[in-house]
Amino acid sequence: MTFFSNPEMRFLPVPDDRRIEVLPFLKASKKLLPIFTADFLGRAFSPVKSDIEGNINKLQKKYEQDPEKYKTFNDILQDEIGTKTTKRKDSASTALLWLKRALDYICSFLSQVVEDHKSGAKTENMVAFIKKAYENTLKCYHSWIVQKVFTVVAHATPWRRNFLKSLAFGKEDSEEQVITDLEAFTNTLSPNVETLGCLLKDLGLDSDEKV
Repeated sequence: MTFFSNPEMRFLPVPDDRRIEVLPFLKASKKLLPIFTADFLGRAFSPVKSDIEGNINKLQKKYEQDPEKYKTFNDILQDEIGTKTTKRKDSASTALLWLKRALDYICSFLSQVVEDHKSGAKTENMVAFIKKAYENTLKCYHSWIVQKVFTVVAHATPWRRNFLKSLAFGKEDSEEQVITDLEAFTNTLSPNVETLGCLLKDLGLDSDEKV
């Protein structure tokens, strides 16, 4: 048993019509939140956790207004386009945009851990992985001040062996199982993130605005 072997951690496969259902996606996103705590990546990642959790809650609130009407993210975004509320800071559109970016960030980091292991390198210092993930996903949307915060966060990244052991809940000799489960997780998360990114872009809801 590892952190990522829980079936509830897995994001559903992207359907053929590419309309991702809101509730299963948010449930899987919530299950990921403990990864940003002291038990796994560390307390320094609490700003990331808070951001993801806040955006999940905004989307959950929108969904609960009318679960039938807002079954998919397409439904929510089209509704806010129709009411001209997509640009509001508390909009579900903005929340989804930032949730997608944050999930892309953690997916990029975890994928690098998997690939590094499979290559045989097994790099202990993972700071370069988390920095690369940030540069490829979030950095261009952050102001100089926020970038400095993430620089501090990056240097708090735990050592590989400690991180993988924590994902195995302290069990020794579980690295291979952890990596197997981790790869299965990223293989479900990545296409979901990519699909949502395309949806936001196609609807003109992606933005280069910095925070």
